[in-house]
Amino acid sequence: MSFLTKIGHFAVKHKSGIFMTIGIGLGGGCIAATVVQTIKACDIIENANERMDNVEVDLAYTEDEKETRLKEIRKETNIALIKNYILPAGLGIGSLACILGAYKVVSDQKAAALTALASTTAAFEKYRSRVIEKYGAEADYELYNGTTTVTKETVDGKELTTRVNDPIDNNCYTKIFSFETSTEWKSTWKLNKAFLEFYERYWNEQLRRKGYVTYNEVIESLGFSRKVGSGMTDQFIPNGIGWVSDENVPDELDGHFDTFISFAPSDYGIDSETRTAIFDDPGYILRFNCYPIDGLLMRKADAMGRGEH
Repeated sequence: MSFLTKIGHFAVKHKSGIFMTIGIGLGGGCIAATVVQTIKACDIIENANERMDNVEVDLAYTEDEKETRLKEIRKETNIALIKNYILPAGLGIGSLACILGAYKVVSDQKAAALTALASTTAAFEKYRSRVIEKYGAEADYELYNGTTTVTKETVDGKELTTRVNDPIDNNCYTKIFSFETSTEWKSTWKLNKAFLEFYERYWNEQLRRKGYVTYNEVIESLGFSRKVGSGMTDQFIPNGIGWVSDENVPDELDGHFDTFISFAPSDYGIDSETRTAIFDDPGYILRFNCYPIDGLLMRKADAMGRGEH
């Protein structure tokens, strides 16, 4: 590959950055040229004023001749000022053109990326819908979550199984609480704050009373649909996902699982960096600290059956 070909490939690959760099450079040149040419413009105007004053006091001119001469001076001054600012104007136009060119390149790249993403997402959703249709929603969940079963043998000879997950998306339990996704969306961030915090407290109280709470119970109370679909936001979540209370965690696993429910955002309507109010309320990301609970409950029941705590 020749040197010129390499330069051509580099320019095509980085053309948005090149356009932006040139645009910024021309913008800086426009500012500098404007400062210099403004100084010259002051001289032009000062010279024109001096010439006009001389015409005003020159007795050799009649009133009509004075008016004609003054018009000529004004015309010459305007032309001189236009010529004076041609350079900074050209640099400014060039800067704007380069910046708009960079924006167009980025917009085209973004459009191409979104098209590719939409195509990939559609293909993935179609594939998942076929998996659900042929093997069922539970099989789709198992494959999506990368669930495998590891068998371990204890000292007394009894085998215990542990389910290990390697999900495609580590936040597969995350939900977006917004007008479009929840039937319980409120009109202001204060009402949303009160609603989410109320249900977080409510379900923690239910966890203490019942000993366990399922993820599906919680999301239904928050107005989310449990309809199974091929979209990644409508995936199947089994009832074996949730939380258990302290007394239902086997002694050997004590401290390995959260025995409280957490999902309410820490900040509502407040910009985390500027600490100023956000009046637009597009929605909140709810990150649930849930986990598979069936194995825990079975192991605890087993332990209690053997008289252990």
